Amino acid sequence: MIEARGVTKTFPGQSVPVLRGVDLHVPRGCLYGLVGPGASGKSVLLKALVGLVAADAGTIHLGGEAVTGVDELSLHRVRAGIGMLFQNNALFDHLTVGDNIAFPLRRMGVTDEAEIADRVADRLRAVALPGFEARMPSGLSGGQKKRIGVARATVTRAPVVLYDEPAAGLDPVTSQKIFELLRREQQESGATVVMVSSDLDRLV
Repeated sequence: MIEARGVTKTFPGQSVPVLRGVDLHVPRGCLYGLVGPGASGKSVLLKALVGLVAADAGTIHLGGEAVTGVDELSLHRVRAGIGMLFQNNALFDHLTVGDNIAFPLRRMGVTDEAEIADRVADRLRAVALPGFEARMPSGLSGGQKKRIGVARATVTRAPVVLYDEPAAGLDPVTSQKIFELLRREQQESGATVVMVSSDLDRLV
């Protein structure tokens, strides 16, 4: 499902590559953990998988579709099949929780507001935050923001979901609940999931 071969990336001003000849194979329907110390290139690799960071060398394919060496239109088509939770949650402060979760649906061209509302409500129930549609991100706790990020990453029912440090900055109890939520989501959806984490104990 996800294939990376010889992926290399060096950022300007750096003499040492962040990624050096990385190979990765993630089977369809698998929950795959990328584990390692901070600043080891895990998040860079995750962003390279969706074309947010352009690899200097190597090839990446998701579901048989090329991510490397393609134009922006082709990359947009590939990204339509990917959900992603960023490390900093990347919630829009000026949008309500409901509109944050609905954002990927609207970008995909879904215009039926009743359908959007139903899918947003479904995702909020799934992350144990029913009725949070009208809340603003500024009024949420760190754990709640992570849950909203998970809801947004899964609202399109994408076959591939990527999570970047989903429990970063959370207390141990909340962190454990987030990992349990992500495992349950993967089992129920059957999606191919890649999860970056520095917390090996909770990932396994």
